Parts: sequence; C-alpha cells; structure tokens
Amino acid sequence: MDPMIEKMFNDNLLNFKIIVELVDYLRVKHGEEPSFTFACFKNGLNIEQTEDLLMFYSDITDEIAAEDIHLLDRNLLIEKTKEKIPNLIDDNKIGEIVESYINCCFLLKDK
Repeated sequence: MDPMIEKMFNDNLLNFKIIVELVDYLRVKHGEEPSFTFACFKNGLNIEQTEDLLMFYSDITDEIAAEDIHLLDRNLLIEKTKEKIPNLIDDNKIGEIVESYINCCFLLKDK
C-alpha cells in the first residue's frame, strides 16, 4: 500500500475530518442529513443513546415496508422519542433525527 494512503488510513483525526467534509457536502447538495448518527450527535445524543434510538425506531418500524412509508406516523415517533430520551424535548431536533432515520435507515432497509 502506498505509504501516504496508509498514513491516511491510520490517522483517525484525518479520517474523521474527511467524513465530516463528506457529510457536509451531502447535506448541502441534497438538503437533508445524510447520516442518522451525525443527526443524533448534532442534536445532543451520545453513542449509547444513538444506538438505543436506532434499535427503538427499528422495532417500531419493523413491520412497515419501505413502500408503505405513508403508514409511518412521524408525530408518533417524535412523541415516543421524548418518552425514550426525556432530556431531548425540542420537536425540531427530534424531527431532524426522525427524518434522518427515515432517509438513512428505513427507506434503505428493503434495498
């Protein structure tokens, strides 16, 4: 492997910087959050809360196929999120996380 590429692979700070740049590019290009994890972190959740929320949303939406997205009640997900993570109370922040889950996880589950 090229030594420069190997250095890049082994440099976690550089890798994170590259990932952040890609996420920012995709956010600007498409007007939506391209990463569920980044949406959670950006809105104040830690890694444990993010993983719990992903499993929580997955359990709620497990029976719904991607083509039946109209059956998904975003307001219910927002209210259930407030119950699951009581310190997250801002509907706009929760809405961003819910939309990110739908775009990044839910709609891709049947692909």
